[in-house]
Amino acid sequence: MKNTERQTLPEMLAEHPFLNGLEPVYLEFIAGCASVDHIDPEEHILIEGQQADNFYLVHEGEVVLKTFLSPSEGFAEIQHIMNGDILGWSWLVPPHQWHFSAFATEPTTLIVINGQQLREQCEKDHDFGYEIQKRLMLVIGQRLRMTRKHLR
Repeated sequence: MKNTERQTLPEMLAEHPFLNGLEPVYLEFIAGCASVDHIDPEEHILIEGQQADNFYLVHEGEVVLKTFLSPSEGFAEIQHIMNGDILGWSWLVPPHQWHFSAFATEPTTLIVINGQQLREQCEKDHDFGYEIQKRLMLVIGQRLRMTRKHLR
């Protein structure tokens, strides 16, 4: 991915693999409810069980997903998420709570998309909603496979 210092938000969105091939009108909508955030190493992004308000596109850096097993076992690492991947699908699914915890493992640049606005647009425009859900289902399937692999 390119250096974020030289790119506009619409350029960053257009080049992100999750949004590849999305119609320009949809990219324009997403740009209107998105911002860029720079995360420091070890900084928490998501906390399992808390309200899921945002959807994240990883532009640069790395994030680790973990799930809490028990007080005696602590956390199990599920997956490392890198440039070009997404973080968080719980914003779409009631009760809108995170299923994993996530934190940056290195300096990370995220595109933060307002989950409520995205949900509302998915409800209004079913073609848009279907396109987003198709893309998310691929990620959910991958995360489920990784969770099973790590818990064996």
